[in-house]
Amino acid sequence: MGSSFLTWDQTQALGLHLPDPPLESEDEDEEGATALNSHSSIPMGPEHAELVKRTMAGLCLPAPSVPAWAPV
Repeated sequence: MGSSFLTWDQTQALGLHLPDPPLESEDEDEEGATALNSHSSIPMGPEHAELVKRTMAGLCLPAPSVPAWAPV
C-alpha cells in the first residue's frame, strides 16, 4: 500500500518547498524582532504567503490525525 504523503523530491518538484529561513541579523529592527519572537505573527510578503498556502494545500494528514470537527 503506497503512502499518500509526498516525498521530499516530489514536494520540491511541485514547487511546494519553503525557502531556508533568513539568517539572524543584529541589524534587525525592533518590530521585526518582535514578530519573529511571536508565535502569532510571522512577517511575509504576498509571494511567500502564496507559497505557504500551496504547501499547506499539498499536505495530507492520516484520518486519525484529523479532528472530528474539522471538515475533510
